[in-house]
Parts: sequence; structure tokens; C-alpha cells
Amino acid sequence: MRRIMIGSGILLIAFTGIWTVALSTRFTQRFTDDWKWEANILGVTSYADEETGEFAETPLEDDPVNISVRTIEVTEFNGDSSEFTDHYRTLDPATNAVLWEFTYTASVNAETAEHTDTAYEGDYFLFPSNVEKTTYNIRNSTYQGVPMKFEKEEEILDLNTYVFTYNDSLLNSAAYESFVDLEDGQKVICFDFEMQYWVEPRTGEIVKYREWCPGDYVVDENGEQLYGLQRWGNETTGDELIRRVDQVKDRINTLNLYHLYIPLASGALGGVMLVGSFVPSVVRKTEKET
Repeated sequence: MRRIMIGSGILLIAFTGIWTVALSTRFTQRFTDDWKWEANILGVTSYADEETGEFAETPLEDDPVNISVRTIEVTEFNGDSSEFTDHYRTLDPATNAVLWEFTYTASVNAETAEHTDTAYEGDYFLFPSNVEKTTYNIRNSTYQGVPMKFEKEEEILDLNTYVFTYNDSLLNSAAYESFVDLEDGQKVICFDFEMQYWVEPRTGEIVKYREWCPGDYVVDENGEQLYGLQRWGNETTGDELIRRVDQVKDRINTLNLYHLYIPLASGALGGVMLVGSFVPSVVRKTEKET
């Protein structure tokens, strides 16, 4: 019996080490061949006057409401060079007609969330797991290497998040490739663009995000504004925010199960069995001495 307890204890402790180092990550890999992130977001949009190229004097938040649907998914899984697709649509809430649509595809390291194309070295497609309080260059959708700077910690529905912020001009020509014919030297700039991501630091998952453009303008090669195109804004709110928080909490629970509770339980049980195997010998020795 004693040998069985010693052997079982050693096996459990060995299993704990192997599980922690090699096995647990197989069950908790963040990006897999069926990974998907989806958000249904209420936004606002309006267009510049076709004759004057100017926007209305009313605030952007009073503009007509639309629905944005954004889906990011792994379309081809190949470890450190997987294909990710970011599909973004803006819909008219009354007719469900597509007002704007854009698809971006990139080769991404599924372990680090970094772009694998050498031209984008140092850029992240999404935030990595175990996020740090630093600046990440995010390149997805129409955003071409936007430096998102850590700003603060903020709690959302009992979930701690890191808030990353960008507030500056945004080169947004890619968003209009299929809609606007730009002349040589012209580009589209959103001045005073604001973007914020609320990221759960352990998982790297985006819980909430906000993007706010007071006006996309066509500018010439000297940066002079020629005319406006549209202004727009989106933000995760309401039921969608609750859904995202619940999803991230489920992910954290899964990580705790495989990385904490299972190895802790097996290691503790192995230790108890080893200690327990020596208890009878100690008791018998004590009885003989007395």
C-alpha cells in the first residue's frame, strides 16, 4: 500500500509539471482555426454637403444612427503565419442596406498577434495576451499602424481593463478606395481622430472600443483640405458590452481552470499521498520507542 501511495504521489507531481509546461497550453490556446471576434455596434454617420464640401454645424453625436457589424476571424490557421480576416460593414437600421463595407486580410503570428509581413514588423493585428502598460502599434481594418498608448486602468462591469488611446490625425485613404477617386498626391485624413480600446490584460481581448472621426477630408499633397467626405463614430454599448464582458470572464475562468486549479489540485494531492505514505512508519517508530 505504501509503495502504491509513493508511486501515485510521484506520478501526480510529475503530471503537474508536465501539465503546466506542455499540456495546459493546448487547451487554452487563444487563436485557433475556429476563433472569432464579433461586435454589433451602434454608430452615427453623416456626409458633407456635395456642393460646399462642408459638414453640418450640428454635433456629430446628433447625426443619423447606423449599425456597424465587425467580424474578425481566423480564415486559415497555420501557427506562426495564420490568415486573419477583418470584415467591417455599416448598415442602415431602417432598410438594412449596406452603407459602407471593408475587408482586410493579414498574415498574423497566432501566438503573439503580430503581423508576420516584414513590411509591418512591430505592428500588432490585435493586442497580445498578457498586455503590458505600453504602446502598441495596431494595424487592422483601415488603421495603418496606429500607436495605441496605455492611458489608465478602468473597471467595466466588475472586469478590470487597460485603456489604450490614440488622439491625432488618421490617414484613412484605405476606407475610400472603392468609393472615391483620388487624384495624384491626394489622400484622406481624419483630423482630431479619437480611438480607444478597453482591453482585458490577461487575455488581450477587446472588451469595448470607441472610434470617433469629426470629419474625413480629402487633402492635397501639401496637406491642404479640399473637401469633406463624411464624419462618423462608433462605440460598444448596451447589451453588446455585457455580452463581451461575459465572454471574456468565461475565457478567464477557462485559463484559471487549466493553469491554476488543475495543477494545484494534482500537485496538492500528490504531496498529500507522499506525506501520507510515511505517516504509518513514523507512528510505528514512535510506538516502539515508547
